[in-house]
Amino acid sequence: MLMNIKRTPRQNGFTLIEAMITVAIIALLAAVGYPLYDNQSRKGKRAEAITALSTAQNDMERCYLNTANAVYTGCAPTNLGPTPKGYYAIALTAILAQSYTLTATAQGGQVADPCGNFGINQAGVKTVSGAATVANCWLN
Repeated sequence: MLMNIKRTPRQNGFTLIEAMITVAIIALLAAVGYPLYDNQSRKGKRAEAITALSTAQNDMERCYLNTANAVYTGCAPTNLGPTPKGYYAIALTAILAQSYTLTATAQGGQVADPCGNFGINQAGVKTVSGAATVANCWLN
């Protein structure tokens, strides 16, 4: 004898609690991950300023060695102005016969970077205008 057993239909899907737990986990991962991503992104953009300042410094030193009187006056780097991606603007802010100062001024979203603006002089002294340390900002 076969018994006719009725099965209750099975419901498919997620419960509200399961969905809330999933959303909470995603929010937690985003809260931890975004600041790390943002920091790494800013660090990568700083590299553009450092590279541009190094190139400009090399141009200044090359010109200094090629002048008859060994002076910086009359020298100018070839890469003055905005960097290739536009995160910084390179400028020759001070020039004397035996000294100069190059700066990389933050542009756009990089203005909020804790390092601020970068600077370097003829002696290789590196500076930053922000609250962060020179060692942290210049990727030493």
